[in-house]
Amino acid sequence: MGYLHARDRLWQMEVQRRFARGTLSEVMGEATLQQDVMMRTLDLPSAAATAWPALGGPAQRSLQAYADGVNAWLAAEPRLPPEFALLGVKPSRWTVIDSLAWQKVFSLQLSGNFSRELARYVASQSLTQTELATFFEVDEAVETEGMAVAMPSASVAGLSRLGVAMEQTLGTGGHFVGSNAWVVSGRYSGDGGATLANDPHLGLHLPSVWYAVVQKGDRLDTAGMSLVGLPLVVFGRNRDIAWGGTSMTADVQDLYFEQTDPAHPERYRFGEEWHQMQTRVETVQVKADFPAGLRPPRSPIKAVVRSSRHGPVISDVLGVKTQPIALRWTALDPGDTTYDSILQLNYAANWNEFRQALSLYVTPALNMLFADRHGNIGMQGVGRVPLRAVGKGAIPTAGWKPETEWMGFIDFDEMPREYNPSRGYIVSANNRNTGEDYPHFISDDWAPPGRAARIEQLIRTQIQTHGTFDVAASRAMQVDRTSLPARAILPRLLGVAYPQPRQREAVALLRDWNGEMSDDSQAATLFSAWMAHLRTELFSRRLQADWLQRGDAQNLDALVGGVSQEALNSLLTAQDSPWCGRTVTPGQRTCDEVLAASLDAAVKELEKLAGSDPEDWSWGRLHRAYYAHTPFSQIKTTRLLFERRGPGGGSADTIDVADSTFDPATGYRQTFGATFRQIIHFGSGQDSHLLINSSGQSGHPLSRHYADMNQQFSAGQYLSVRAGTPVSPASTITLVPVNAARPDRQSGL
Repeated sequence: MGYLHARDRLWQMEVQRRFARGTLSEVMGEATLQQDVMMRTLDLPSAAATAWPALGGPAQRSLQAYADGVNAWLAAEPRLPPEFALLGVKPSRWTVIDSLAWQKVFSLQLSGNFSRELARYVASQSLTQTELATFFEVDEAVETEGMAVAMPSASVAGLSRLGVAMEQTLGTGGHFVGSNAWVVSGRYSGDGGATLANDPHLGLHLPSVWYAVVQKGDRLDTAGMSLVGLPLVVFGRNRDIAWGGTSMTADVQDLYFEQTDPAHPERYRFGEEWHQMQTRVETVQVKADFPAGLRPPRSPIKAVVRSSRHGPVISDVLGVKTQPIALRWTALDPGDTTYDSILQLNYAANWNEFRQALSLYVTPALNMLFADRHGNIGMQGVGRVPLRAVGKGAIPTAGWKPETEWMGFIDFDEMPREYNPSRGYIVSANNRNTGEDYPHFISDDWAPPGRAARIEQLIRTQIQTHGTFDVAASRAMQVDRTSLPARAILPRLLGVAYPQPRQREAVALLRDWNGEMSDDSQAATLFSAWMAHLRTELFSRRLQADWLQRGDAQNLDALVGGVSQEALNSLLTAQDSPWCGRTVTPGQRTCDEVLAASLDAAVKELEKLAGSDPEDWSWGRLHRAYYAHTPFSQIKTTRLLFERRGPGGGSADTIDVADSTFDPATGYRQTFGATFRQIIHFGSGQDSHLLINSSGQSGHPLSRHYADMNQQFSAGQYLSVRAGTPVSPASTITLVPVNAARPDRQSGL
């Protein structure tokens, strides 16, 4: 696997390694400097190094074999991908720590809770408890009691920018990072086998972080998606079982305000004692800006990194020195055995072995779904989720109080799980995975229920209508673009007496619309623009004076943009709201007036962008999916070769999910979404395994396999993997161990 990944994705591996190490600025300049300083502060390679001795012998040998494969490719002195020559970079040898550090980065991408802690804290400085409830489903009054820390407004603004920057530049957390997955029992299949479908949601990149693979050897017989940088199938199948995953959105990160000694700033208090901060100096090399050859070299940047008992002091990244804030995160704890878990999962043959393998799993926290050839289905929550004595970790807490420490982690046998439920299916879409009687706190950051509700609706309809559930049903579901929250609010939007003719003409587009965010829908475009401006009219106009005064407009935009459609629906249909009135009240606009004003703004925006004819407002024309390349999407002269764009359908609330930002010049830019799709069915005769990546297998922009799957992916098409049948490859590579007379097995790939 290492040889293949290096052959097809060497530049991507170089970028990933530099990302984890915090050395991107050596080749990309000042644009990635703050990101590098943040990654140096987190120091993921050191955390990865503590995981290595905790792994079993087979896991260590697997990682070493992968590294040896990468280095064998490098030793052959191949023609390198063009990015190396364009940026003057030479690849270095791959190590097992590089693989484990990238696993930590993947965990970081799915563990953005601390940025939401910052957002909650910043918002709590300006909003009432009632207003906060619009943005965050957490009891802040209880959470902050006895723990609130006063900070200068400049520091608060700096912290909020840090949280937003982490989501935007590192791809951490965010409102749309997650996945869809479902399993359907064999009793509905017609042939007794269970079905599993899965599509993870991450940032859209070219190439994708995923690499499709079939692996056969000795007892190993797997197929599915590997994560570039690691040698195993992360989501896929073996002879007996299939597995897929979704982000649990668990709260596995806490921020701690550290109380420092004014006379000795490098000391901090815990309980009644003072402790010394651990300090180190990181030297960050920064390439001169383009054209680097015509500019003098830049002096290295010296970054002082501090750590407390809780973890690295991340507030130092932005120079917020008045109040140190340290990060506690499960992925930074020593002894991470996640890779051992994935290795054993590849060999698991039944539900018990599936759970036994996952009992070793640490991070990121996931819902792992299970299906087998005997028709059984299940779901097991995995990962370390902390137990807290005080609060829920919703905002930064007082690090000097011993009662705020973690007490341990939820026991694996007490994590959420289901096995063969009577309804015959399990759905996971980052929604709440526990009932009201569940004894432990997991999260206040569940995804809104719209996607999960739509998946369940389609499964029930299929079973009630046809009596069976087949692969074709899952195929249609994975590209479904109907928004239930949009459909639910339509009667409220259509029930307003809009005073202007242009308003009534625009609203007429929605009268026969069913909430489908399809490429050819003008109604979908109007609805999206309207809801965006509704958020502005309701929240931004009222809050902007206070937030702009402290230079915090960026965080306000992120806060307002994160209000879910379900929350908007509740606000617009409630009898009482702090944001708009049901009846005319002095000093407050009615909700109908706000709807009319935001509709006006949306229509004007679309007319400016695409003209006055609504026929030109189709969602696929104004909503484009951007598959970005690092770093050449940022350069106009190279963008055409390295980047791909296409029509983007869907929304944040559809199964075919899409996270978009608005650019006044070009329209809606989709930058998050499904990154692969996979459907696995165990049949009594022939198993069915369909998959498609969002990019091609190759990372070389001149390869015909650079983006060939991207077109099929956008069209809702799949490739078929025939498990148990001979592979018919276009080419075959035979890898012979250097100390062996002949290969034990020939692999066709």
